[in-house]
Amino acid sequence: MKKKNEELSFKDLISIFIPKLWIIAIVSVLCSAVLGLYSGLVKKDTYTASSLMYVYKSSASINFNDAQIAETMVDIYRYRLYSEDMLTQIVNALPAEYEGNVDRATVRSAISFSNQKNGMFRISVTTSDPKLSFDLKQCIENIAPPEFIEINSQLGIEIMDSTARVPKAPDSKNVPENAVIGFVAGAFISALAIWIFSAFDTTIDSKKKIEDSFDIPVLGVIPEHMVQERKEAANQNV
Repeated sequence: MKKKNEELSFKDLISIFIPKLWIIAIVSVLCSAVLGLYSGLVKKDTYTASSLMYVYKSSASINFNDAQIAETMVDIYRYRLYSEDMLTQIVNALPAEYEGNVDRATVRSAISFSNQKNGMFRISVTTSDPKLSFDLKQCIENIAPPEFIEINSQLGIEIMDSTARVPKAPDSKNVPENAVIGFVAGAFISALAIWIFSAFDTTIDSKKKIEDSFDIPVLGVIPEHMVQERKEAANQNV
């Protein structure tokens, strides 16, 4: 009879993974190499221009929790930034050289918004063209203050920090970090695959599997070489 309610012990897990460590190692190294090479050689260079903005009170009439109001307005502006109307304004404000080449989808994918808390937020623009990144950032800086005032006339936006010129150096491709991520992912996936295969493998190939699977005593084990010898002898007799 097969044993029921049996839980895998740490020793059982070790016995599953130790013989297959070479597989885990090979898959991990391959994933690490692939992701690292992709990051370093295939992935295009990108350039980022950013602007740190701060919500300030433009009217003395606000006399309750200003920080809470600022946080609320930052969240509202984040949604407003990605609206079709706002994206259209940004595209239309770009220099004439980009006409017909930059659309709303391009702008939306290039912009990232980060809430820095306490009424501060950073808008970053990342593209493969350093000048486009800078020009998009400039357009957002020009459009942001009047847009913010339109949402709430008692608040305004001040630009605290901004990329001053067209970025010269590309962003880091994070090759070492991506290689480590690939290694860890490869180890996890291969270990999971080995565990799943072991869980569904019903082949009886050892004395331990018999003892673990059935409540019957094992009286003896015939070595594999003896089985092979008997097969050969039986074939010769035939």
